[in-house]
Amino acid sequence: MILNWLAYLALMIIGVIATSAFTRRIFAVLLVFGLMVPIVSLFVMLFLRKKVYVSMSADSAEVRPGEEIRVTLTLLNRSAFACRCAEITIVRESVVFMKNQIIKVLTDIPAERTARRRIDVCVPHSGEFRIRLTKVRIRSLFGLFTTKGMIDRSEQSCMVYPPVVTVGHEPLRNNPIAYIAKEEYSTTRPGDDPSEMFGAREYRPGDRQNRIHWKLTAARDELFVKELGLPVDTSTLLLLDVFRMKSNELETIYDSLLTTMSSLAWKIRESRHIFYIGWQPEPGKVWRVRVESDEELQAALLGVFKVVPYDEETSVVKTYASHFSDERYRNILYVTNVYANSSEEGLGLISYDAKVSVYLVTNGGESRAPMELGDRITRTVRAEHEEEDLG
Repeated sequence: MILNWLAYLALMIIGVIATSAFTRRIFAVLLVFGLMVPIVSLFVMLFLRKKVYVSMSADSAEVRPGEEIRVTLTLLNRSAFACRCAEITIVRESVVFMKNQIIKVLTDIPAERTARRRIDVCVPHSGEFRIRLTKVRIRSLFGLFTTKGMIDRSEQSCMVYPPVVTVGHEPLRNNPIAYIAKEEYSTTRPGDDPSEMFGAREYRPGDRQNRIHWKLTAARDELFVKELGLPVDTSTLLLLDVFRMKSNELETIYDSLLTTMSSLAWKIRESRHIFYIGWQPEPGKVWRVRVESDEELQAALLGVFKVVPYDEETSVVKTYASHFSDERYRNILYVTNVYANSSEEGLGLISYDAKVSVYLVTNGGESRAPMELGDRITRTVRAEHEEEDLG
């Protein structure tokens, strides 16, 4: 804008000199016209600042790493003046790596119309992204003044899903105790088995009507719902660790981590096994989801894909063992980018006689091999190559 003003002042000086040196009226008219330009531009800017609205929406359905998210900008101009140059700033933020990409868009906004502008924003890896509309600057004619436009919808979260690939793994052991008439039920958590009553609680929006406890509702004159029993089925467990590394190394293998995790989960689901999937939403806190349907797996993976890297001292295996140390498993599948001491410690507490499969995702460099502990199968998944079975 400073350069525009310098150019304008230079033209005005030339105009004053030309008017003084020559007697022709045309130079005086041009000088008066030039002096009116800033006044008119300022008036138009003050008028447009409350009349121009910009909103944003993003379509991230089935977007894969390396693909583009279609972002739609809706431009509304309620004034009689056209906006000839609007600068719109969009920021694409990676929630995992906290890295931003700034995208600037220059566009015109017609008078008294609603226009749409579509742009493509590339996403380099899997996980959660935020796309934010941060600034709208309206420039006057000749660029002498700028003002802020109004922002309506300014932020949207987008999930980028990793592809599902073929990841080799050994057949799962079946648990001879699970899925028979005599089942154990959790004493601490409700489930969805209608054959066992866990308890009752007050009705919450979204609860199924067929779970309403009518006798208790009639007695209390308030809606109550049944909490059903949860069978303790811990035959198969799938865990994910995402440890901090050098930024460039972790960015390279992050997609392979999520791809390996989701591919294993869908492979287990195809075999009709009911299993648990666990991860850390934050260090020291573990989330566990019991998966027995495609919908439950999709919901669980949405949480998995939001995992942010943490230190090696807070392995999900160690945290999981502190919460569920009394449970027994026939199969444990563990996906990680670093085999840490806390991982070894945690597996020692929960493995017992389980078959443990460790999926170590690396960037092709040297990695410390896990210590032998019972019946274990170790695989290395290269971020830039096909999986290598280490036996």
